[in-house]
Amino acid sequence: LSVLGARGKRSGRGARFGDRLHVSIVQAAIFNRYLELRRTLGFDRLIDGEFVRLQGSRSGFRVDDVAAEQARLDDGDLVLTGPLPGPKLRPDSRGPALRLERAALWSLGVGPRLQARMGKSGAGSRRDLVAPAEELSVRAGDGRTAEVTCRLRPGVYATELLRALTGNGDGHGAATASPGA
Repeated sequence: LSVLGARGKRSGRGARFGDRLHVSIVQAAIFNRYLELRRTLGFDRLIDGEFVRLQGSRSGFRVDDVAAEQARLDDGDLVLTGPLPGPKLRPDSRGPALRLERAALWSLGVGPRLQARMGKSGAGSRRDLVAPAEELSVRAGDGRTAEVTCRLRPGVYATELLRALTGNGDGHGAATASPGA
């Protein structure tokens, strides 16, 4: 997770940028892996010990009583979140949710040593697992293409939306997105 200069040594500002970029890529991969694992359990039900965000707020909490909180998820009052590992990621998860987060890390070969190194270049946080696409429209093209436009909150990527619309398992292929869409 470091950028080496021409002589094999870390080089100033470029190295710091490279470190941050690499950590950001690893964090995104971990988040995406967690998203895949969490999807298999369903986004319509809570997992004991997971961290959720209150809709319309930056505040959140750990779910310690699934039965008591499930109705709030059903009503849209709670938002499921996933980890972007780093020192600012509070260790709020426990039990089955923590095991799922660890499985995402380990499946990508990210152990404690690499996590410690990542912490020097990436703050860490939690990101929503599900985000609404506002002003969504799809216009058919020539039978092989379609134009998709929508508005997404900052920090939300269109990959999953395109995957759902195209049925393409890897989110790539015929689907393309343009800036600002």
